[in-house]
Amino acid sequence: AVVVPDVPALRELRLTPASVADIVAAVEFLRTGPQTAPWLGADRRVGIGAFSVAAGLAVLAALDPESGAEVDFLLLVGGYYDLQRTLAYLTTGHYRWGHQRLEAEPDTDGKWVYALSNAPSLRRPSDRAALGELARARLVDPAADVDPIVARLGPDGRAVYDFIVNQDPERVPELVGRLPAAVRADIAALDLAGRDLAGLQAELILVHGFDDNIIPFGES
Repeated sequence: AVVVPDVPALRELRLTPASVADIVAAVEFLRTGPQTAPWLGADRRVGIGAFSVAAGLAVLAALDPESGAEVDFLLLVGGYYDLQRTLAYLTTGHYRWGHQRLEAEPDTDGKWVYALSNAPSLRRPSDRAALGELARARLVDPAADVDPIVARLGPDGRAVYDFIVNQDPERVPELVGRLPAAVRADIAALDLAGRDLAGLQAELILVHGFDDNIIPFGES
């Protein structure tokens, strides 16, 4: 029995901690099924499969006190562990993990999808509109002239824009610190590196490509 949940935020290319509840609900739906015809027998094994940034949501769902005990395995393809380190790679192409160092051309679409994801978190409607317009323009044409749109950004929108276009990995912590509070709160809530994973009972099946230019393989 397979359930493919409709996660509205992911369908809109938004990464938000609120989506964890959608996955928890899907686990419960699969686990119980209709009372008259349960889908899974007593020997059931329940798992979650997730790709890319959704892998973090799957881990958080498996840690949820309501659903965690019911999740037997996680199949995670191209997932992240340290979100700030991952975002540094996404925006600058630089990655450091122990003795491992990577340098790659950042994925342009990935950067602007992340900008689009954060637009709804900005306080000012004008910032939300301008950042969304800017991100969509760059997704259509990476070389699009967006200077007139950038000029319309307020402090919060400009902080997100500066973070996205930065190419210096040494500046990432500073630029993260300047992000709007709501964006920083989402990063903290979605980051797995800052969590105690001792309560994660599920078996982990981790798959990652060495040439991933959005989330580096060291994260798996």
